[in-house]
Amino acid sequence: MQAGQQYELVWVNRDGREHELVIVDEAGEDLVETQSAEQAGVEVRTTFRADERMAEYYCWYHRQTERGAIEITN
Repeated sequence: MQAGQQYELVWVNRDGREHELVIVDEAGEDLVETQSAEQAGVEVRTTFRADERMAEYYCWYHRQTERGAIEITN
């Protein structure tokens, strides 16, 4: 993502398990959080501005397996 750019994040619960996406900085502090969804087919949206502090995203409920790095460019 490009620093300072606004993004809309959209995800759909495909498996009917509870999910909630969180974006954190290097220290693990929350920067963006979506609503949670536990029913299959539910669409979740959030809008945020990319920040150079953003380092990683993960699912609050499955943080060991559902996570990834975030790359921010200037």
